[in-house]
Amino acid sequence: MSKQSKKPAAYDKAISTIYAKSLAKITRNTLPSLDSSTAVTIMLVNIWYPVPQANFPNNGFGYLLPQALPHDQNPECVLGVIFDSDREFPLPSWSHPDPVNRGADTIQGTKLTVMLGGHYWDDLPASYLPSEDDAVEMAKRAVARHLNLPPDLTAQAHASAKLCRDCIPQHLVGHRDRMRALHNELEWGFKGRLAVAGGSYQNPGVLPLLRAAWDVAAQVAGWQNDGVGQTITSVGDTGLLRFTRPAKWVTVERNLLPLRGGSRAWVDDKGHIQPGDEGLGS
Repeated sequence: MSKQSKKPAAYDKAISTIYAKSLAKITRNTLPSLDSSTAVTIMLVNIWYPVPQANFPNNGFGYLLPQALPHDQNPECVLGVIFDSDREFPLPSWSHPDPVNRGADTIQGTKLTVMLGGHYWDDLPASYLPSEDDAVEMAKRAVARHLNLPPDLTAQAHASAKLCRDCIPQHLVGHRDRMRALHNELEWGFKGRLAVAGGSYQNPGVLPLLRAAWDVAAQVAGWQNDGVGQTITSVGDTGLLRFTRPAKWVTVERNLLPLRGGSRAWVDDKGHIQPGDEGLGS
């Protein structure tokens, strides 16, 4: 039953993509394998500077801060910064001297997204988390330091923040075993009427999550292939059947893994980058 509906509607199948502990709560302890699930909270801060290319010459997707940084070099607990404008306003090149704006903005400027918190805020009480106003000041201060922005430009920046609680699930040691047990709990408790998909359950990463969602939907629809001749891997009634099968591992020599398609550069056994034709290349 939703907030918009007047009466509850009956369905024979539900697919849950919510955080594992939220699912455990609403299913009233029917799924004990989810009790130890964890996720981290982040604060997203969107900043706009009134000049284009404020991040020049540091262009690209953005950057992540290594966890090994000491606290005095990252007191704001920044996880990373995304250069939104570089994705929406690509830099001119010889082949594309006037690139198309992929965004919706008509006003020139520089947009960034700053991510704060994550594992840095593990086990912190809610009262210890920064307010949205404090997070904005922290993010602007960190970006100014990282990109060497002048104080007057930072003062002109406009920003907003949003706290995202438990938004990034974390997979702990033994995750496969817990998902195998969860498969059995779903089968026993819901008789195939509840399936799961999402970051709390499947392998980390965007592609595994998209594939898991596709597989669950295909399973419900009764499809046998994906439309291009590939047989759909069965995920069962729960979405987790693959976790009941033995894991398969493939070992590949390092020098058979190119660093970049077509570059023919490779990494030797000592971890050194080697150019040339010795590697697999493209």
